[in-house]
Amino acid sequence: MDTKPPEKMLSEEKAEVTSKNRILAIDRLRSIAILFVALHHSIIPYCKRGIPWWYVQDTKGVIWFDIIILLNDTFMMPILFFVSGYLLSFSWHRQPRPFLVAKAKRLLLPLFVGVGVLGPIIAYVHAIGGEDGPMSYLHFWIFEYLARQLEHFHYWFLGVLFLFMAFARLGRSWLVSQAENCQFFQHLGCMRLSWLYLYMLLLGFLSLLISVLYPFEGWINLSGLFVCQPSRIPFYGGFFLLGLFVAKSPWDPSKASSLPVLHLIIPVAVLLSISLVAIRAPGVLPGNVQFFLSALLYPAVGASWFLILVRVAQALDRLPHRFRISRASYGIYLLHLPILVVLQYLVINQPIDPAIKAFSLGILAVVASYMLTHLLLRLPGVGGVL
Repeated sequence: MDTKPPEKMLSEEKAEVTSKNRILAIDRLRSIAILFVALHHSIIPYCKRGIPWWYVQDTKGVIWFDIIILLNDTFMMPILFFVSGYLLSFSWHRQPRPFLVAKAKRLLLPLFVGVGVLGPIIAYVHAIGGEDGPMSYLHFWIFEYLARQLEHFHYWFLGVLFLFMAFARLGRSWLVSQAENCQFFQHLGCMRLSWLYLYMLLLGFLSLLISVLYPFEGWINLSGLFVCQPSRIPFYGGFFLLGLFVAKSPWDPSKASSLPVLHLIIPVAVLLSISLVAIRAPGVLPGNVQFFLSALLYPAVGASWFLILVRVAQALDRLPHRFRISRASYGIYLLHLPILVVLQYLVINQPIDPAIKAFSLGILAVVASYMLTHLLLRLPGVGGVL
């Protein structure tokens, strides 16, 4: 009977432990990003400048919320694309057809449920709180919501991610060869700072080129089937590819030693963030110039905060298991916004401090979606989706 040498067995066990630790660190990073998404949505109604199209309009006045929203926008979704690219490297060895079927179940099924079932709740709150006035939900869903071009709300991420994964699977051989043979991508995968910021500058330049043709903050909706911000595609796609290259490199996101220059990254993040806030301040620069410079700066600002949050994810390894939300993080992303918008509507114009409203409603929405996710996970077949 053949047996493996002890040295080889120990080596394989060590590799398995390392791989598990890396995935756990990436899971924690994803959870952090999703909490920032929930924070982002919870403070929008209470910003000083606000977002005119948001589903609930309430008391304005917290200027710090505008700054948080601006900076959040540079890293929360890029981190989710990075995590998705990283984890893709563990499953894209499958044949294209079963791979795409599995990803459709994981991404497109929640997208359809989100757009067709959960999204209308958000749109209904927006409608009854605006000029449309009172109406039954059933009437709104049939004659208003389904009769017009469907909105994707925050579920747009799922459609974009599915396309990224499909293209990555089709180009798997080329991407693997680049990760193994191209010096630039090898340095990038090892998180060499000079190469990382050079890469971010390239992504910013590509975003700038697209923003010349299409507004930096603009969205496109292709017949309700696909929704995205065109100028952000290089940014998001770049972080997705970064995740793939990092997964193929020796860089270990679970070890603090993987970020030896964190004391340099924090000042860089602060400096770049101040620059972005100054650029976007009202009246400082013409609108087009603001958005062009934003397109250039966004990737670098996002990369800086991304590295800081990697370190935070490493530190959270010591967090007691009962306080971890990794298993429910995807469900929290899918479910939190309808719950949050309803809560925001219920307290509209109530004499409560806007900051208290924002943080308390955000926490309630996250806790409710966390509990609902765990209830749904008990249902047959749901575990393969959530």
